[in-house]
Amino acid sequence: MRKPHLTRLFPVWVLSYSAVILGVGFLVNLGYGFVQFTHSLTVPSMREGLELSYTQAGLLMTIGSALRMLGAMVFGTLAARYGSRFIIGVGAIVTSVAMILFGFAPNYLVAIVAMVVMGFAASAAITPMMGLISSWFDSETRGLAAGLAAAGSAAPFLVSGLLVPRLVKNDPVDGWRDVWYILAVVVLVVGVLAIILLNDSPLKKNLTRSSVNHEKDGSPRWPLEVYRNRVVWWITGMAFCSGWGVGIFSAYFGAYLADEYSNGLDLAGNLMVVIGALSLLGSVVWGRASDKLGRPTSLTLAFCFLGVSYGLFWLIPSIGVLVIASIFAGLTIRANYTICAAAAGEYVPVRFASAAFGLFSVGAILGQSIAPSVAGAVADATGTLQWAFAMAALSALFGALGGFVLQRRPKLLTI
Repeated sequence: MRKPHLTRLFPVWVLSYSAVILGVGFLVNLGYGFVQFTHSLTVPSMREGLELSYTQAGLLMTIGSALRMLGAMVFGTLAARYGSRFIIGVGAIVTSVAMILFGFAPNYLVAIVAMVVMGFAASAAITPMMGLISSWFDSETRGLAAGLAAAGSAAPFLVSGLLVPRLVKNDPVDGWRDVWYILAVVVLVVGVLAIILLNDSPLKKNLTRSSVNHEKDGSPRWPLEVYRNRVVWWITGMAFCSGWGVGIFSAYFGAYLADEYSNGLDLAGNLMVVIGALSLLGSVVWGRASDKLGRPTSLTLAFCFLGVSYGLFWLIPSIGVLVIASIFAGLTIRANYTICAAAAGEYVPVRFASAAFGLFSVGAILGQSIAPSVAGAVADATGTLQWAFAMAALSALFGALGGFVLQRRPKLLTI
């Protein structure tokens, strides 16, 4: 029987409810990206407004990252057991409230409280969302789907690069606060849409497509086997390496350029736009590449590209080279996130994908939570952020080695 004309032009999932799930996934990633990456350009003016040192600013972001890590573990497990829809929606709404509180913060203590709530609630939205995508797509399209959703988390680079410098210039004292107020409204809308549109199971939509993975009703309801799987733990370690580098980059990219050049904030804003535009493309390309090349090979290549980018920031901080480094970063900074999201439903039963992705997130966020404080302390001690990017490059090297083992010596992980 011939397929309808539209199904020959577009993949099957484009014409199904899977496309709606993917659209909400893009928006949830957009909101999470605001939480994760906006700090990069607001740190300089926030430090002045709250009179913080680099160490204090790094500690603030470490606290937020630590709570995102805890939330990833908690909500990844709960979503696997109870479903994702309301966890995602309520998490996004609470995150928006915390963003408003952070913008309002009159002192360091209030900023810490806001960051605690923001970090914990943000994971309630993103971790179940990326696990949910595995339930709606098969292994041949899961990487592409994860890449399209992850493109949402790349968009904040564009928004921040265009929005933050203008608001800070218009109001050098409180411009960074206005940034958080505006972004909070966007995240609030995302939360409401998630509650309205998401569906926990393709079966509830009476879908029987081959792209839906079915499991027996008698399968375990708690994801214990996720925490017994050595491959999952190995990828979690690689995610730590990725998080370490991304944590340094996202926290100090703007501050590094602002310190090195008189027009550094403008330069950082322009480069952030470049990174954001390339990240939108890179997320999709790396997701699709992982469908074709396999997740281990793609992870190895992504770490190699990141290592080149961080190494250039460290060794040759001239404007021309920094542009090249930013191009490498833009193409790959969301690659590991995308590939890990796609891998979450392949090493464990698909219904436990949110728990696996939650564990991957714990690794990534642990790296992000430690790295800014360490890098901030090094910057205070040396008077430059240049050595922070050396630590980021080293983490990329370890990640590439981990991908090589996963690709070439997988039996070592099953002993």
